[in-house]
Amino acid sequence: MARDVLAEVEARLWPLVDRVMAARHLPGMAVGVVADGAVVAARGFGVADLGGGGPVTEHSLFHVASVSKPFVAMAALRLVDAGVLDLDAPVSRYLPYVRVGGAHADVITTRHLLTHTVGIPDVEDYRWHEPEVDDGALERFVRTLADVDALHPPGERFEYCNAGYEVAGAVVAKVSGRTFERCLAEEVLAPLGMPTSTFLARSVPPELATGPHLGAPPHRIPGTYPYHRGHAPSSTLHSSAVELCQAAIALLNEAPDATTGAPFLSAASREAMWRPQLATGWSDRAGSMATGWFVGTYRGHRVVSHEGEDPGFNAYWALLPDVRGAVVVLANANTAPVLGLGDAALDVVLGVEQEVDPAVLRIPITVPVGSAIADGGVDAGIEAYRRHADDDGYDASPDAFMESVWGAVEMYETEAVRPMLDVWRAVQPEDAQMWAALGWADLQDGNLVDARQHLTRSLELDPDDDEARAFLRRLERM
Repeated sequence: MARDVLAEVEARLWPLVDRVMAARHLPGMAVGVVADGAVVAARGFGVADLGGGGPVTEHSLFHVASVSKPFVAMAALRLVDAGVLDLDAPVSRYLPYVRVGGAHADVITTRHLLTHTVGIPDVEDYRWHEPEVDDGALERFVRTLADVDALHPPGERFEYCNAGYEVAGAVVAKVSGRTFERCLAEEVLAPLGMPTSTFLARSVPPELATGPHLGAPPHRIPGTYPYHRGHAPSSTLHSSAVELCQAAIALLNEAPDATTGAPFLSAASREAMWRPQLATGWSDRAGSMATGWFVGTYRGHRVVSHEGEDPGFNAYWALLPDVRGAVVVLANANTAPVLGLGDAALDVVLGVEQEVDPAVLRIPITVPVGSAIADGGVDAGIEAYRRHADDDGYDASPDAFMESVWGAVEMYETEAVRPMLDVWRAVQPEDAQMWAALGWADLQDGNLVDARQHLTRSLELDPDDDEARAFLRRLERM
């Protein structure tokens, strides 16, 4: 007897999403499930914008952050198939202006960029608060890399690098003779059957838009949105649960280009897309890097996936090629456990009866702390922490605090989370991550003396804190 996957989704997955949203005070989510190469279910939960938006639907468009990257890789592979791009040729063949501090600019290839082996520092400041939205923004960012020093020779090791994807996007744009966003729309989004998905924020229909929510409990900060065309390749795809399901189906079923009827990718490029290139040292599900995708295993099954997180948005897209299944989880808040909910959805696809990861059900302690701060200030927040910290139903880890503050800090909206930082400092004074977050906030505010002191303290507590060290390097250049 065939399984009724839809009945399992409705009985197991939808109640779990409702429960998590209520417990974490999440504004909105969208979830999609594919089984046997077809959409089983896709629906929205909550609202698009607490500041005055309608309900989230399966068609609502979310900023999906780094889930953008597989689409950049697919565009590059399409251009390889067209005979106009060689992944192993020096990038300088296509972008003669590219310069990277150090001696390796002339040997960096597009393959290095797409597999995170380029060996250059990552983006330090996305300047979301000062967006550049003209056609020249991407090239201007790539030219700034002349001021950075290479970390290691290209191809030496895996080191996740958004900046590398900006260069890859510039290559794709140059080779195609189009803007990056137009190239992606014509080479990937339309052929995969994604008519409303877009890398251009201005192309998002207002009735489909969702807003970013920061802090804990999540809330809207007027005027904030993580968008900058200089970072379009690494971050700015807007898509929906139903269209990411459609893209997954096209890839799983090896469907032809929806616009021409020709193969979307050649057999060689399809194989290369998901062929592991090198180990990442990350989790089992993301243990290897392929061309734009992470490859690993989930409950013994091959999984190809990508997560995405930018201020106010969180996303997870995973495909199970060998069983033609896929899941999509999108949220307009950083405190949504998209990976855990994605696992629950994958279990439904696989027909696995498994207890939900307790971490998904634990409430970040910043939820009651944030509510207490809103009602009674920092002292009330400290008291709320002490009241709940020993309760196993709450996550009182430093990570829970970081999830609640980093998005606002990255957006230069530090005042919105200063009270939470003050609570964190009071209740976990020996935590290195807290001092790094505090130093980062000081750096964003231009308080350089305090920033140096707090970042130095972070490294005293944890000499391996790479983020604190990166912030200090940035401070030294100011």
